[in-house]
Amino acid sequence: VNLALVAGQKSELVKSGGIMAAASAMAHHRDNAEVQFRALFALINLVIPTEDGSDGDSVGRNGNGEVNEFELDGGNESDNWWQGSAPYLPLHARETRILDEAAPYVIALVVASMKNFCSCEAVLNRACLVVHNLSLSVRYHEILLLTPDLFRMVEWSMANYCHDQVLQRSAGGTLQRLQATLSRDRELR
Repeated sequence: VNLALVAGQKSELVKSGGIMAAASAMAHHRDNAEVQFRALFALINLVIPTEDGSDGDSVGRNGNGEVNEFELDGGNESDNWWQGSAPYLPLHARETRILDEAAPYVIALVVASMKNFCSCEAVLNRACLVVHNLSLSVRYHEILLLTPDLFRMVEWSMANYCHDQVLQRSAGGTLQRLQATLSRDRELR
């Protein structure tokens, strides 16, 4: 979790498969609360989408905010610029692409964990933080809203763990953002 607080390190963790490693652990150990807790804890910061240019890498940009090809870390064109499946995408774009692909799977696993360990406050606390961080980006609202039982489990967590202020704030913020999206989007209603 602490590594993911540093933008450059978080980006490397995401590009190295950190999100899918945590999700895989959750999928393979569905009945183990400790594994669920640790995987959710790891996902908390990994699922926060990196904003354009804030990934800690010095990608050169011209005055219009466009990427200057090969201006990465002093113009060294061999630096990670085209690694992976998305050649010539800036690092934040590759990170977002990875998160976009993983989000439905991760969200489904988070809900399954919430349901399996509804009596474990620590698991629900971390699950609500993961969902909260995904809800910070409108791009994930539809997935969150269409995931079976997500809304219900977040509401249930709030109702049953009133004394957990972190859970209350994260779940409450998530519900407010999702309700605002529902109020604006007739198709999702």
